[in-house]
Order: sequence, then C-alpha cells, then structure tokens
Amino acid sequence: MFLLIQKGVGKAFSKKEKPVTVTEQELLHFIEEAEDEGVLEEQESNLVKSALIFDETTAGQILTPRVNIVAVSVNEDIKKVRDLFLSEGYSRIPVYEKTLDHICGTLYNKDFMKRLISGDSESFSVREIMKDAIYVTALAKISEVLKLMQKEKLHLAVVVDQYGGTEGLVTLEDILEELVGEIWDEGDEVSSPIVFTSENIFEVSGELSINDFNRYFKRREMDFALISDSDSNTVGGWVFELFGKIPAENDRIETDNFIITVLSLENKRIQKLNFEIVEG
Repeated sequence: MFLLIQKGVGKAFSKKEKPVTVTEQELLHFIEEAEDEGVLEEQESNLVKSALIFDETTAGQILTPRVNIVAVSVNEDIKKVRDLFLSEGYSRIPVYEKTLDHICGTLYNKDFMKRLISGDSESFSVREIMKDAIYVTALAKISEVLKLMQKEKLHLAVVVDQYGGTEGLVTLEDILEELVGEIWDEGDEVSSPIVFTSENIFEVSGELSINDFNRYFKRREMDFALISDSDSNTVGGWVFELFGKIPAENDRIETDNFIITVLSLENKRIQKLNFEIVEG
C-alpha cells in the first residue's frame, strides 16, 4: 500500500525541485488507486480514509445532543440509579447538579454495582463514587479530545456551548467509531441505521448523525447521496432546515437527489424518514 502511495506522491515532486505539499484529496486519490489495483482491501482502504479525515472532525459533529442525554442528579436515590443502570444498560452515566447545564461528573456502572453489592447501599452517595468530568467545545477536534481523554483516563467529555451550558456529550466509543465504524457492545441490539425497503427507497432514523449517514454511502461509493450543506448534526435536523418549519407526518420535500417523507415525529422531533432516490 505505502509503496503505491509513495509512487503516487512521487508524481507530485520533481527531482530537481523542492518537495511540495500533497493535499488530502491527492492522498485519498492514491488510496483509491491502491484499492482499485488490489493492493488494499476495501476495509483497509476505509480505515486509511477515515484516518485522514479524523483530524478534521469536530466534537460538535459526533456529539450526542442534550435532548438525548440520560443523566442522574448528584443527589439521586441509590435505588433509582440502580434501576436506571439496569433499564438503560449504559456502562457510564453523566451526573449533574441542579440542571443538565451543570454536569459535574460521571458515574461508572462497575463502580456503582461494586459498591452496591458490598452491602452498604444505604451509606454511600452518587457524589462519593463519581469520577470527574472533562469539558470541551463543539469546535474541538476529536483527535485533541481523544488525547485529553487518554491523559485524564476518562471515557466521556461534556460538550459546552458559548454560554457554558451543556450542548451534548462525546464518548471514547463515539470517537473510535469515526475510525473503525460502529462498535457493538454485547448487550446492543445490532441493527442497520439505514434500511433499504426496495432498490431506490430506504428508511432512516432522524437521529442518525450526518457523519454516519455520509460514511454509510461513501463506503458504498454513492457520493450523490452525501449531505454537505447542513449546519445540523443529524439527518432529522437537516430535514428541518429543508422544510424551514416543523413538518407534520407524511409531509414531503424534494432535493436534487431525494424525495423525503416524514414518517413519524415525537415531541416535535423527527423520528423516522423515508428517502426515495431520484434517478438523474
């Protein structure tokens, strides 16, 4: 692989001239050449491409938005915390003081359960066993967030907005998935984020991130389907932008590449969408 990339990069240099900078697009082209010539397997090619894009991805692009955060109060009853861990299946949960805008720590399932089964469930509090929280902005590059997590030995970062409030969360798993794709825990229900119901029609969750949507279609070499003109983090947010209002169920809108139908909403949030590919 690297011999082919070196060969391709060499074309951009002259033996008699000083080396010039090779752009990311040129490197991506060399990687695609390597895949076409059989030097790289598809999965290896995807990994290298993801690594190139990795440094440009921000926390804001991959965060779990505030409205989807499951958290506990620092003063929460221990039995209620236990029930939340059991019902949600999370390995860690953020802890807030008074409101979600003041996340003060992270509670790990293993630490909580270890203390719980020790028999002194009446004599400890959430604050006593929670770990610290780390804070980043939405513009922070995920490569830097990863370094911060490694330094602090924490797996969760709070993304704060310009007012210091909570905009969302980023986990170590979220960051690693930008490199290697979806990571499934043993307890996860494996499902595809995009389900084709016919050759040109598919359904998608409104909460799917635009990053994941684009990654899905890039890997299938369907570049016409990529979303590149949105300020939102999710596909549902992008569709809101297209409508310019809160749509109703069965409302439709057309783009250059899709006819999009809203299948369901909940609390004014788009839950599911139907996409029909418009043949050019």
